Amino acid sequence: MANMGSIPETTGDDPPWEEADRLLRGLSDLRRRLSELEEELQQTMAEARRRQEVQAEPLNREMARLEQSLAALALSRKAEMFTGRRSVALTHGGLGFRRAREVEPVRQGWNEVAARLHGLGLSEGLRMRVEVNRGALRRWTEDRLAQVGVRRVERDRFWYELKAYPIPLDEKEAAE
Repeated sequence: MANMGSIPETTGDDPPWEEADRLLRGLSDLRRRLSELEEELQQTMAEARRRQEVQAEPLNREMARLEQSLAALALSRKAEMFTGRRSVALTHGGLGFRRAREVEPVRQGWNEVAARLHGLGLSEGLRMRVEVNRGALRRWTEDRLAQVGVRRVERDRFWYELKAYPIPLDEKEAAE
């Protein structure tokens, strides 16, 4: 197993900022190594995806050709194949026609239809996503927040920031 570049235990004699800096260095080293592993994974996945796409391309092309042939056959021989029925079951699968009712804009695009629905107040024809705008709520007064069942709280959240990834710790440095 690879050397994990462990950080030495503190003796308690070091000033707290030196101990904190030593821990930050360890975190930085681990983050760098995790980043390298993630990059390696991404490269491996990208290569596998490219290989798969190359291998799948002729199969996808042949599937599209067969689907077009099947649809052309069904359309050209519809009366013969589907007499009194909408579908037919065969040895290797089934095929048929489904009646579908769809809506489409007459002269304009869907954005214009949405604007027209909104202008006419026909909201049942619109789908809207509703979510809380927390940024706006942060600017509200305490009284206004209370009206909607929200309160403002302050928390002391710990954070840390790592500088550029240092050279990995080796056993000699860890012993110092």
